[in-house]
Amino acid sequence: MSLHRHITLISLAGVTLVAAFLIGSYWNDRQHSLNEGRPPVQSETPEPDFIEKAFLPCTPQDYAQRLNALMEEATLPYRLPDTPEVQMGDVHDSMTLQLDNHNTLIVLVDKASQHVASITLIVNGDQSADSDASVLLTTAAVAAAAMPGKSLSTLTPVVAKLVASYQAGSNAAEQDLDNVRIRYDRVPSQAGAWFWIEPIGT
Repeated sequence: MSLHRHITLISLAGVTLVAAFLIGSYWNDRQHSLNEGRPPVQSETPEPDFIEKAFLPCTPQDYAQRLNALMEEATLPYRLPDTPEVQMGDVHDSMTLQLDNHNTLIVLVDKASQHVASITLIVNGDQSADSDASVLLTTAAVAAAAMPGKSLSTLTPVVAKLVASYQAGSNAAEQDLDNVRIRYDRVPSQAGAWFWIEPIGT
């Protein structure tokens, strides 16, 4: 392994660890804010509906199987283990997967329901036409896998609007489809973006 490639892999590992930490902190802070702003609830009073539905309609295993099928359909090389390894956390469990040198997938899992709570795809393309096409297809597959009944052909035009906003220089944009929000945030310190797939209302 060349020195340059060795340094690149070490840098990517560092970015992945920092990303997982930041996403975990984000959800911990959000959960803390929700708890602080919520009035006391009597034991006989049911929880609000949005709390019960604050996850995507798939388990990590369902998600991995659907994503692999969609990646194959899109002729993309990325594959997840059939039984992905889930790391235990305080608020959410998680799995972090380095798809390649440019793409990292982080999946948060709701501890109570064991359903996927949110998905983050960190992409660092080289801004070439081939790279932009790969980002579009990869993000569409990552989103479609979390939405049973949706296909690549359904998600591709939705994600294309986000990619167009990104290419135009926008720092953030979002698109809603059914009860799922797909959005991105530009990271100034990186030549890439963070795409988020999460249920609306979280």
